[in-house]
Amino acid sequence: MLMAFEAAASSMSFTKAGQELNLTQSAISHQILALEEFVGVPLFDRGNRLELNIAGRILLSRLVPALNSLEGAMLDAAASSTSSTTLRIAVMTTFAAKWLMPRLPHFLRAHPGITPNLVTIDSRFKMDLEGGSWDAYIYWDRPGKFNAYTQMLVPDNLVLVCNQEVAAALQTPADLARVTLLHLAARPEIWEQWARAADCRGLDTTRGPAFSLFTMVAQAAMAGLGAAVLPHFSVEEELTSGALIMPFPHALASPSEGYCIAVPEGRAGFPATRAFHEWIAAQAHQYNTSA
Repeated sequence: MLMAFEAAASSMSFTKAGQELNLTQSAISHQILALEEFVGVPLFDRGNRLELNIAGRILLSRLVPALNSLEGAMLDAAASSTSSTTLRIAVMTTFAAKWLMPRLPHFLRAHPGITPNLVTIDSRFKMDLEGGSWDAYIYWDRPGKFNAYTQMLVPDNLVLVCNQEVAAALQTPADLARVTLLHLAARPEIWEQWARAADCRGLDTTRGPAFSLFTMVAQAAMAGLGAAVLPHFSVEEELTSGALIMPFPHALASPSEGYCIAVPEGRAGFPATRAFHEWIAAQAHQYNTSA
C-alpha cells in the first residue's frame, strides 16, 4: 500500500504508478483506498485531476525519508557480508581523474573480488553521512569537519608550473612580471598565496586569464600561454613526463586542508570498505613522502 501511495503521489497518476510498479491502474486504486481506510482519512482530492490533500502531503513527507532509510538499511545489511563485492564511493572529479584513477588498478589487483563504483561530485555536493548510501566520500576541505571517521589523504601542496619555453624566461620569481599568469577560477587566491610564500613582492597576481577547470589551466600552461599555480597532484603526470616543469622550488603546503576521506560510522567495519580505506591511506602516505 505504501509503495503504491508513494508512486501515485510522485506521479499524480494511478496509471503511471501502475506502470512503475508493474500493476494495473485498478490494483493501484484499490491499494490506495485500502490505505485511506487504514489511516481513516482521504489522502487525495479526486477532482478533474488527482491532487494530494493535506493529509496526503503529511504522509508523503514522512514516507519518503522512511523508505530511503529502509533502502539504506537493506544495502547496509547486504554490504556487511564478507562476500560483499561492491563499493560505493563519492569523489571529487579532479581528484578522481588525476590521482585516484591512475592508482586504482593496483587496488583491483590486490582485491579482485571487490568492484568499486565511483560517482564524481563537486564542492556543492552535500554529504549525507547518516542516511546516505555511500561507503566513502572523498572531498576537499579539512578532516574532522563531519560527524564521521575522517582522514587527510593529500594535503594542498601548490606548485608553480609552466612549459620549457616559458621556464627559459624565468630566472627568478621577479621575472613572473613579464609572464602571463594563468588562473583557476574556483580558487582566485592561490597566486597571491604562492607569491607570499615565495617572497615575490610587487607581483600583480590578479592579471591574466581564468579557466574553470584544473585540466584547462594545465593545458594552457603546456601550450605555453603562461605559468600557473596548481595543486601538485593535479599535474603529477605532466611533471613526470616533462610536459610541465617547476622552474622554482617554492611550494605552498597547507597541512590543514586538502583531499580527505570520510567513512560513515555505520560502514567503517564492512570488509570491502575497510580494504579500500586501508589501501587508499597507504597510497596517500606513499605519495606524500615522495612528492
